Amino acid sequence: MCWIDYFRGILFCDVLDEDHELRYVELPVAPPDGNLHHPEFGRLHPFVTRSVCVTDGGTMKFVNVARADVEIASKRRPGSGFTMTAWSLVTPLNSERLGWAMDGAIEADKLWMHDSYAKLGLPLLSPEFPFVSLREPDVVYAVLRERHYDGGKTWVLVIDMRSKALRSAIPYNEVEDFDHGEDDDVEINEMASCNIYNNSPVLPSLFSMYLNTSTTT
Repeated sequence: MCWIDYFRGILFCDVLDEDHELRYVELPVAPPDGNLHHPEFGRLHPFVTRSVCVTDGGTMKFVNVARADVEIASKRRPGSGFTMTAWSLVTPLNSERLGWAMDGAIEADKLWMHDSYAKLGLPLLSPEFPFVSLREPDVVYAVLRERHYDGGKTWVLVIDMRSKALRSAIPYNEVEDFDHGEDDDVEINEMASCNIYNNSPVLPSLFSMYLNTSTTT
């Protein structure tokens, strides 16, 4: 069992061990700058820029998106760079020392200059809600959304950290206009973007194998 503080580190406990010894490992990055108390992107929502995942092979991975302007809450400006970095926890939990090994990093310019990125006409914005694929440990999924812009759209990016390339970009949702009511003065585009994810983390999961079992009569 583990408890994660995305601004500090991870606390581990083997619940099957008689001693219930606690182990702690710091995250391989410093706490983000910016307004940690911002109501939308502050301390309550660190998963906007970072996540810890466990792959299908049992490896714990950490991925972080660091904006070039070192902010976590301000409006993202088109063309403002970022660096996405992934690490693996390489030392067994029963060893004396836990540690991280960097798997790879990709900078904004490298991703934006990729042919597939330009061909799809994607906006030059920093991705959010990154998480590592369960099946492919070198692949990171992330959300790209124009949440602060009129007519904003949302995509799920599939990024290959090994080749530093964009595999694909999947349109997440086509949001239609809807009635907010007379007393609601929230702009439709902003409300629609918030309604898609509501700043909640993306949690990868697998369906049980029994769902693939065919039934016979």
